Amino acid sequence: DRAAVSARVTEVVAQPEFKRVPLNTARLAGDLKDWKVTDLKGRDLKGELAPALDDGKLTVVAGELKQFALKPQTIETRVLDAAQVMELPGGIVMRESGSSGVVSEALDWFKLTILASPLPASWNPSTERYSTKVTLGIKSPPGSGNPPLDEPVQVRVAFEGLEGDEPPPLAIEGAGLSAEKSFMLNFRPTTGEPKLLVRSSIVDIDLKLKAVSRLALRALRQEVLGFGLERVAFSVSEVQPHGQVVENQGRIPVSVTVSGRGRVEPEQPVFEEGEAVTQFNVRSSGLGEMEVQARVGDSVAVATVVQRFPTGPLLAVLIGGALGGYARRFVKGAPTVKLGRWVVEGLVVSVIAFVAGVLGVGNLGLPSAIVATEAGAFLTGAFAGFVGVVVLEKLTAAFGRK
Repeated sequence: DRAAVSARVTEVVAQPEFKRVPLNTARLAGDLKDWKVTDLKGRDLKGELAPALDDGKLTVVAGELKQFALKPQTIETRVLDAAQVMELPGGIVMRESGSSGVVSEALDWFKLTILASPLPASWNPSTERYSTKVTLGIKSPPGSGNPPLDEPVQVRVAFEGLEGDEPPPLAIEGAGLSAEKSFMLNFRPTTGEPKLLVRSSIVDIDLKLKAVSRLALRALRQEVLGFGLERVAFSVSEVQPHGQVVENQGRIPVSVTVSGRGRVEPEQPVFEEGEAVTQFNVRSSGLGEMEVQARVGDSVAVATVVQRFPTGPLLAVLIGGALGGYARRFVKGAPTVKLGRWVVEGLVVSVIAFVAGVLGVGNLGLPSAIVATEAGAFLTGAFAGFVGVVVLEKLTAAFGRK
């Protein structure tokens, strides 16, 4: 009897376990085939819950299951460009609201959220990385409280187009601020569109990261002679986060500061309109590390150069001074008994000449080649040693007559 069968089916479907409950307020985009309906471990529940979608409104059969996941079938791409909480597609659907344990007649949708701050990510010149703090959590709908989850939501974050240390898997055990998980993201983009690849049991999504452009400061040499004997050239440029140089649209001055007493030449380097790179020189001062900092607006770049002791030129000037003093013996009528004294005098005079040359290069603008190179230092020492011995000999004779 068809009428009896139909009545029986109607009676069975009307029972509580076959009652359909709707998803509160939220509307699903697309068709039902665009969504996965699973438990929090990933087991398919479409057969058990018999989900139906009518004009974007989801209903499921009310059974004993109180929590399940709605996950998009496809991986969406979004842009993280502001330090604001972003709700991600998909989420956990619950039939239990508040803390009373009363089963709701409708479904609440708890969504995975992400917040990155600051954004665009800022550049840290000391680590040469961009830095931002990433926070993942589950947001409760208004008035629903923060009920516990049947299973923690496992979230993995991978990278595409950037270098950095990937965070360990994150387990979000409930909704609300207290259950949020955070990690510091220190990264360096390798492409123009670096991405975070977020993978979880409730949503898979790719998130493009935004970062500010930065200054790049590069020393053409990492070591120079100290005491002002040499200068080192620096190039400074504005680059996009992944390193591509940017041409400037106007005339932009660059502020340069140097640790110690190093001198910038010219004092105020400038980006001319249309230029991508500008250069300046810094003359050394003293020994040890010399830190050079370039700044344009809020962008800062730092480079370090090591100032080393001029061992080679000093040895060359000593050898030259000794040979210059020794050469006095070849002057006609020179007594050989004073040979040792002439060598010592040549060494002393050559060292004095070397120090004077260092001061002259560093402070008077004399050519650096006279003491900053081994050849120049040798010639300076030899000349000073020979002439100095002769001068000292004449002075000694003059004072002796008095």
